[in-house]
Amino acid sequence: MSALTRLSEYLRRHAVFLVVGVVVMTIPAYLGDTYYLSILAFMATRLMMALGLSLLLGQAGQISLGQAAFVGIGAYGAAILTTKVGLDPWSSMILAAFISAAIAGLVGMPTLRLSGYYLAMATLGVNEIVYILLVQLKSLTNGTDGITGIPTLSVGGLDLGGPKAYHLLAWGLALLMLRFSSNLTRGRVGRSLRALHRSETAAQSLGVNTSYRKVQVFVLAAVFASIAGSLDAYYMRYQPRELQRHLLGHPYHRGDSWRPKDSVGGPVGDRSHRSAAGAPKASQRRPDQPGLRAASHLHHGLLAWAQQAYDRRGAGAGRQGLEAAVALLRVERLSKRFGGLEALREVTFSVHRGQIKALIGPNGAGKTTLFNLVSGYSRPSGGRVHFNGEDVTGRAPYRMCRMGLGRTFQHSLVFEDMSVLENVAVGRYSRTKAGLLAAALNLPLHRREERETVKAALEALHRVGLDHRAKEVAGNLPMGERHLLEIARALASEPQLLLLDEPAAGLNEAETSRLAEAVRRVRDEGVTILLVEHDMTFVMDISDEVVVLDYGRKIAEGPPYMIQENEEVINAYLGEELET
Repeated sequence: MSALTRLSEYLRRHAVFLVVGVVVMTIPAYLGDTYYLSILAFMATRLMMALGLSLLLGQAGQISLGQAAFVGIGAYGAAILTTKVGLDPWSSMILAAFISAAIAGLVGMPTLRLSGYYLAMATLGVNEIVYILLVQLKSLTNGTDGITGIPTLSVGGLDLGGPKAYHLLAWGLALLMLRFSSNLTRGRVGRSLRALHRSETAAQSLGVNTSYRKVQVFVLAAVFASIAGSLDAYYMRYQPRELQRHLLGHPYHRGDSWRPKDSVGGPVGDRSHRSAAGAPKASQRRPDQPGLRAASHLHHGLLAWAQQAYDRRGAGAGRQGLEAAVALLRVERLSKRFGGLEALREVTFSVHRGQIKALIGPNGAGKTTLFNLVSGYSRPSGGRVHFNGEDVTGRAPYRMCRMGLGRTFQHSLVFEDMSVLENVAVGRYSRTKAGLLAAALNLPLHRREERETVKAALEALHRVGLDHRAKEVAGNLPMGERHLLEIARALASEPQLLLLDEPAAGLNEAETSRLAEAVRRVRDEGVTILLVEHDMTFVMDISDEVVVLDYGRKIAEGPPYMIQENEEVINAYLGEELET
């Protein structure tokens, strides 16, 4: 590729950021009014806050009302470290961000076990706790009097406290964060966030440690908010009471007074300090906080818009042959009780490499329960699970995936608003390594893995005959192709054992025939298969061996022809044909 071609490609892919960057950086030359420059600069810090919320809420689907607390921690942290500890402003801002990250990690580990409105209420409590601490820790925050004497940022003796310099600094950092976030959402990490948003269950089955990923993005959003708060503190050198109360989740009253210059925090809680002079002058006015209020609308907004400026790349690796006739999965006396109900009772069987083994039985026999025990979604009440010669009883689903166990689900769990190709690319998560920093900085490791991911995802789609659907939205697929998509997604993780939970459910005869062909092809490529199914024609045609469960216990095991002739199986499940 010539230098000119590379330059053209670079300009095409980075056009959005280049245009926005040129516009915001040239504004100070044409706009002399410091009030409007301040408004534009504060828009940049609100953009930083919104980007963090967009990652947390829009990408990962975690409803947090506590991000404003980290703005306050960033502002007060920078003020305290510069005025009371004596650190320089840059070091103080960085250290305040680390403090915010540590607090976010400590808060996130317990609270992110919650979901939905429970999570929202828990994070709202963080705002209240920070608000109370800022008022009560007077030795650090000066309580309602605020912190004075905050220095401004500077570079090489150049003061960045003026409106023009601050505008350039704030927008420069905001655009860097936008680029950072955009890169992050386009790769392995971004796909894992969207996957856990759509279905944590499916994401875990594909190797995503959802608990870790949620805490990670919560911490990142807190760091973004903290930096924005620090920048505000350095520029304002004071914070009005009503702004601080607004940031910490309290009502914003436009009639409240502004604190004198050189104060961060001002009177945080004291509502008796009101100005008799009326409204502030134009030079003292502050813009409202549109970024925080609008962040919940960024579900498919800012970062999704930035994503469209880029092409996706991707990844892949082939499978190796597997030895036949070796026990890959061994279930020993497996039991599961739910209170007084015994869903499984001392079930024992093995699945050998290269087999297609079926698990059948009436509804409620314990088939899906057994799948959940094997794949780590539930812990057994008794017994052991051995996979590939290792005791894996109760091991987490994402760890089972990384060991080589893939699965599909009884009710289709495709990521409906993602493309077919993206769905399968999520399946490559456990076979790639690029982390948050590599993705955000678009390092060579990340770019190489993205290319390989696309290649491997297309190969997996080809294996099940869905490569012609790669660019379509997964939610538009008919039921039969959704099942095939789930199989392709699981295959992308390079499993040794594939668990298929009722893959033929709801399929017509042609779709079932296509599914059977795909399953055989996958087995012939070296993947061992354990399936649950009610379609007996499909089961008897495709299986090497069949295990029959009834009321949680195993009543038969053997080749299909033996199962069809077993009296106990006939009485419990298969039944007899009626003579006409």
